[in-house]
Amino acid sequence: MVTNMATALPQVKAGRLKGLAVTGTQRVPDVAELPTAMEAGLAGYEYTTWYALLLPARTPDAVVARVHLDVVDAIRGRACRERFATQGLDVIGTSVQEFASYLRTEVARWSGVVQVVGLSAN
Repeated sequence: MVTNMATALPQVKAGRLKGLAVTGTQRVPDVAELPTAMEAGLAGYEYTTWYALLLPARTPDAVVARVHLDVVDAIRGRACRERFATQGLDVIGTSVQEFASYLRTEVARWSGVVQVVGLSAN
């Protein structure tokens, strides 16, 4: 099973699941004994789950900037960082421009996978 750390970590720690590897590029501190998939022999394998807050495309720049500032302040606060850490999650909080670039990269990456596998929307 491949799932996110928030779902898997409590199960692995409780001994109900056996972790084989993490799918990111770095080991996760709470389960540092687990290799990355690449370290385990799956060359080039990287899969990460990410979460983002998106606004409608025509949202005024001033509103985007204000929402971004408020969200980044919240997720970088001690309470959020600690809560996320217990779930094996990292807080990043990039700039709007950095995330837009990352999102374009992710869409291109996964669009290629969808084409190779031959998936289509119903």
